[in-house]
Amino acid sequence: MAKRKQVLIDPTVQWAIGRRLIVHWMLFLTCLLSVNAFLHMVVTLSSEPFWPAVTGGLRAQLPIVAVMLVLLPVFVHDTMKLSNRFAGPMFRLRSSIKALADGTPSREIAFRDGDFWQETAVDFNRLRNRVEQLEQENEELKRDAADAAEPRLMAV
Repeated sequence: MAKRKQVLIDPTVQWAIGRRLIVHWMLFLTCLLSVNAFLHMVVTLSSEPFWPAVTGGLRAQLPIVAVMLVLLPVFVHDTMKLSNRFAGPMFRLRSSIKALADGTPSREIAFRDGDFWQETAVDFNRLRNRVEQLEQENEELKRDAADAAEPRLMAV
């Protein structure tokens, strides 16, 4: 199957993951800067007063901050693309379930290569076929019941 062109298939789910990634990233950045600044401060504290050692330690972390901030969008974008592998199949499954529940004809579903939950598509297709078979049998029984009831109405 073709690759997805959209990055966001299910924005609610995917942005929840993106926000969580950003929070974790910022927490990691804060911890990294704190530890590095503390170590820098401890090493230079004997030769400098306290506040100049602290500010020097924080200033020394600016390259790390720059690199981390440049990489953050790359990580978020890659996470959004990865989340397509489960958001896309669930979007397609949800649409097919809705169509089936509404009585609208639905086609069998197939997920793209690399998508998660491939077996879910197989299970849904089995269920869809069973529902269609039962609906067809139900229609046949309704016709048979109508045919059986029709002669009695004429005889009266």
